[in-house]
Amino acid sequence: MDTQQQAAQDRRIAPRRRVLKAAKIFINDGVSVFDCTVHDVSASGARLSLGIFQVLPKQFRLVVNDLGAHHCELVRITGTEYGVRFIGLAA
Repeated sequence: MDTQQQAAQDRRIAPRRRVLKAAKIFINDGVSVFDCTVHDVSASGARLSLGIFQVLPKQFRLVVNDLGAHHCELVRITGTEYGVRFIGLAA
């Protein structure tokens, strides 16, 4: 693990587990929808991949198969991967 990965790990408040789940990002009250993949998840957030770079707003709704819907805050972008913090459950 390099220094940058170690620093990211140290900032996490909950341990993450690897998953491979389909999900959807909803922005603009559901007007825009993007398919994505969740690669790891914890009680506090997740790492998503969209496959291409996409500009996302600071907050959006994420619906993950088998894990439900969450209001998320974008905290990190690395290429086509996005780190998000869960800020609440979505209806």
